[in-house]
Parts: sequence; C-alpha cells; structure tokens
Amino acid sequence: MEGNFKRILLVEDEPVIALLETQQLRNEGYAVTHVNSGEKAVGVIDEKCDLYDLILIDIDLGEGIDGTEAANRILFNHDIPVLFLSSHTEKDVVGRTEKITSYGYVVKNSGIRVLDASIKMAFKLFDAHKDLKERKHRIKVVNAELKQTIDELQRTNRELEAANEQLKKDEAAMRQLLSHRDILMKELHHRVKNNLGVVSGLLSLERERVTDDLARSILADARSRISSIMGIYERLYLSDDVTHIDLNLYIGDLAGSILKTYMPETGRISLSTELADIRIETRRAVPLGLILNELITNALKYAYPGNVPGEIMVRLHADGSSACLHVSDSGSGLPEGFDPYTTGSMGFMLVRMLAEQIGGEFHVEGATGTSINITFRLD
Repeated sequence: MEGNFKRILLVEDEPVIALLETQQLRNEGYAVTHVNSGEKAVGVIDEKCDLYDLILIDIDLGEGIDGTEAANRILFNHDIPVLFLSSHTEKDVVGRTEKITSYGYVVKNSGIRVLDASIKMAFKLFDAHKDLKERKHRIKVVNAELKQTIDELQRTNRELEAANEQLKKDEAAMRQLLSHRDILMKELHHRVKNNLGVVSGLLSLERERVTDDLARSILADARSRISSIMGIYERLYLSDDVTHIDLNLYIGDLAGSILKTYMPETGRISLSTELADIRIETRRAVPLGLILNELITNALKYAYPGNVPGEIMVRLHADGSSACLHVSDSGSGLPEGFDPYTTGSMGFMLVRMLAEQIGGEFHVEGATGTSINITFRLD
C-alpha cells in the first residue's frame, strides 16, 4: 500500500470466506487479524485498539450480536474506521448501516480490486474527518482567545470609566488618564484586529480545503464580514479619536476591498463612489460596514450572472440630521416574487436587523437593476 503498512481486523463467521479474504488482503500488503464473532471483535478492540487501523466487518455473523451492533459498541468508545462487508444488498439491511458512522459498504464477491479501493477510500475519509476535527478544535481555541481579549477590553474599559468618575475634579490627572486610555485603547484595538485577522486566515485556509461550492461561499461570506469589522479597528488604531470615525473613508476603503476579494479579475465589474464627508460614532459604523458588505456581496453574486460586465454604485450623502447609504446596480434585478422585506435570505435578514439596530430605515427598489437605501440619523 504505497509503503504504508495497515492493520485490519477482519470480522467474518464463515471460515472459507475468511480464509480467502485474509489471503487476498495480505497479498495487497495488509496485515490481517481474523475473529469470527461480533463479541470477539468488541473484546479485541477494547483490549488492543491501538493495534488496528480499520475494522472490516460482516453484517450477518450468525449467533450472537450482528455486525451493526458490534460496530456500535466499538465506536461508542473508540475512534476507528469501520467498513461493512456483506452479501446482502436489501434496502433494509443497507439502511441499518447508514445510522452508524461507517466509511463504506462493500458487497461480497465484488473482487479484491473493489475491496482494496474501498479500504483505501475509507482511510482517506477517516484521515480527512480527523483533520477536520483538529481544525475545528483550533478554531474553537482561537475563538476562546478572541472572547478573552474582548472580555479584557470590556473589563479595562469599565475600570477606566470608574477611574474617570473618581478623577472628574482633578483636571491634570484627568488629562493624563485620558491620554493613557487612548494609548491603551489603541493597543487593544490593534489586538482585536489581529485576532480577527487570525480568524479570517483560518476561514481562508478552510475555504481552500473545502470542495463544496455552498460551503466555500459561506466561508467566503463569513471572512468578508470579519474583514469589514477589521477595517473599523484599523482606522481606530490610526486615528487620534477612538470614539468617532470618518464614515466616508471607511466605506470607500471597504467597498474597494470587497470588490478585490470577490472579483480579483479586473475590468468586468467596476465600482463608482460618491461619498460625502460624514463623521459618525464608532459603535454605529460597525453595523453600517456589515450592511455595506452584504449589499455589495449580493450585487457581485447575483446582479451580473455569467461574465456580463457591469457597475456597482455606492453613494453616501447627508441631509440635515440624517444620512443615506445608497447601493445600486443596473443588473438583472430581483427575482420575480422575491420580497426583500420578508425573505428569509441570510443577507437581507442581516441588513434589515442591522438597519433596525441603528434606528435606520431599509428601502429597496428593483424596477431597473436593484437599488437599496439605508437612511439613518446622524445624532
């Protein structure tokens, strides 16, 4: 097996079949141990699980427990690939194996080539499953570290606010404290940005490994949302004011970044912006950044299908105490019967919820292309 010595526990109650299968498997380079009952298989694995790499088990084992019950007992305590081998092809028999975490079902007398290929595939699936579990664990660890960092941010902020209250009549001490707080907050914003970058990187690595288009799209969307939040903390780190942000600069940078992420090829879809100078509280800029991410992402995915060229327009303007974020395209428009105000689509649901969060209004026009307005108060 390509220089890889694999050890198989064969569970088969028919002596002649067991002898034949053992010889064939050994000729293919496997080390084979044979037992003739489900009870013996459970006992062998419980005692010496580390000595085996895969269990090849018949379903019908005569008296005693059958192969599916034996597999269930083994997998309750051990993480080892199980491959079923049976002469039965009836739907109810095959269906019994589908409830068990197995790595295939091979019909007897299919030939050693089919059996060998099935075993190799079982090993590959098992390795991929184990690697995925490890990656999920690493992501869980990073998420825990990120939560700890956020908790530190919140705890430090509470401590600083308490100190501010205590030093209100001491102007010199207040100035010194505020200066120290700004430095500390900048550093904490930098740490949050870096941790978000780690999560984004892990999502990017997972996307490269996944072959399912839907899963790749979900991971890309999650990474894009994280990047929109990272943009806020990047600007806060570079700014002298950690409570407000230049919304026009943030939106311009974010829109260009989203286009490069989803459309690395140049020229097919262009971006035009018209952004008024607006400064807004940081806490309200984060939802607006996520809203912009969803609207541009939807336009890139659905407005210009195939290789049709097009343009996405982003406008930001103020009118007295209110402002409006406008995202539009001249593409294919919304599908017939699609209601953006009631749809369960993740993107539009998120936009509606975020608009409500900042006390804004969400309005969609879809006669020619799609035009979406988010109107919100500046105070």
